[in-house]
Amino acid sequence: MLTDLIQIKRLGEQKRGENERFRKHLKTHNFVERKLRHIAEEVEGQINCLDCGNCCRVATAKLAQRDVEKLAKYLGLPLPKFCGSTRS
Repeated sequence: MLTDLIQIKRLGEQKRGENERFRKHLKTHNFVERKLRHIAEEVEGQINCLDCGNCCRVATAKLAQRDVEKLAKYLGLPLPKFCGSTRS
C-alpha cells in the first residue's frame, strides 16, 4: 500500500482524467451505498492512519448544533468565530 504523500500526489496527478471519469460515472449511476461502504472498510483495514492522516485534513464532517456549541465552549471561542462567521 502506498503511503508516501508525494508519491500519492504524483499518482493522483497522473490519473486525474481517470479519477474525473470515475467520479462522473458514480454521479450518473445509482450505486448502493452499502457496496461502497464495504469497499471503504476493506481499504481502511489496509491503512494505518498514523502513517499519514492526510485525509483527515481535507475530509469534512457534519456536526450537530449541540456538538458545535460544545466544541466552541471547549475551545473558548464565541460561537460565530468557531463557525467562521463574522456575524453574531
